[in-house]
Amino acid sequence: MSHSCTHAIVHCMDFRLNPSIQDFLETHDLVNTTDIIGVAGAVKDINDTEQGFVETQIDLSVKLHAITTLMLMNHTDCGAYGGSDKFETKEEEKEFHIGELRKAQAKLKAKYPNLEIVIMLGDTINNEQTNIVVVE
Repeated sequence: MSHSCTHAIVHCMDFRLNPSIQDFLETHDLVNTTDIIGVAGAVKDINDTEQGFVETQIDLSVKLHAITTLMLMNHTDCGAYGGSDKFETKEEEKEFHIGELRKAQAKLKAKYPNLEIVIMLGDTINNEQTNIVVVE
């Protein structure tokens, strides 16, 4: 391929995330060098299937665009996981999502040991704002 990029991001398709993701990419100088993979539940498909849609998209990003860094991002109040009402506390919800992200990270790291895999959590504060935090 004659074109490549450095990063890919897997995030939920939830429209509430779009402004914060765009701001994150701009702040970290990642606009126009990041493949964007948006699907309901973000890493849910990675964890729930042996080789699902999301993992296939990551495979293509690695193969066709030679990414060196993969960013995985879940968020609070995610409908694919049952929303915030499924959890007793905000902290329990965050820990659940971090656990899901780590599980996906481990699975993908085994497949792509040379790929840097960053996990991030979007804390959906209200319907207009999401605070994105890099977990590891």
